[in-house]
Amino acid sequence: CGVCNGPGKVYACGCTEIPDGKCDCDSNVLDCAGVCGGSAVEDNCLVCDADATNDCTQDCLGIWGGEAIIDACGVCNGPGAVLECGCFTIPEGFCDCNENSLDCNGDCGGTAELDDCGVCNGPGKVYACGCTEIPDGKCDCDGNILDACDLCGGEIQNPEDCSLSNDIEIPMDYMDIFAYPNPFNSQIHLVMDCYQCSPGQVEILSVLGSRIESFTLNKPKTASRHFFQWNADKTHSGIYFVKVSTPTETMMKKITLLK
Repeated sequence: CGVCNGPGKVYACGCTEIPDGKCDCDSNVLDCAGVCGGSAVEDNCLVCDADATNDCTQDCLGIWGGEAIIDACGVCNGPGAVLECGCFTIPEGFCDCNENSLDCNGDCGGTAELDDCGVCNGPGKVYACGCTEIPDGKCDCDGNILDACDLCGGEIQNPEDCSLSNDIEIPMDYMDIFAYPNPFNSQIHLVMDCYQCSPGQVEILSVLGSRIESFTLNKPKTASRHFFQWNADKTHSGIYFVKVSTPTETMMKKITLLK
């Protein structure tokens, strides 16, 4: 050891002791397993071994060696797809997870709708008065009744007064057509007031001009009122025209048949 009168190589490393903090003469240190010069290390989970493949990791909560994971809905340590729609509840205002709504029948995703009359899945305004038929005992949608001359809403009470007398002054160019009810379901009343109707003709025409029905104006009086009734039981719904032809004038009125 080069020491004068020394004891020689009597120390652990011959001429010296093992260095402080070391475990052998090669300056190795103890690993976590207490092995001098060993390769075992302690990971973040305080596990000591030499296998790096089993080192612990942090879970989604940041805990080393923890077991929390991201569930199917992307939530750390969440319950998973356990709600009505899996990861979420049914959206407000809808009846299912596909954002369908209740129809007027209460069916989710149904197609039933309120018609113009407020009826669920109803036919709409197809009746004589739109949403209703003409009230019983009435002749139109306004609640009028027939007078003695079958004029809807008229005020004549004596049937003998149904023809205009010759002493009533009527303009020579006067003509008018009354049709009630209009729209109608199967029967319509037609009233013609004119200065000189006879001889003349009343025709019911389709929108294409085809004649459906005709009546003759043959009252002898110069100024008169004529009454007709058209039964359209065998006629299809649609728009029709009443055409009145007299020696002095021709007049047309649109009527609507709804069944």
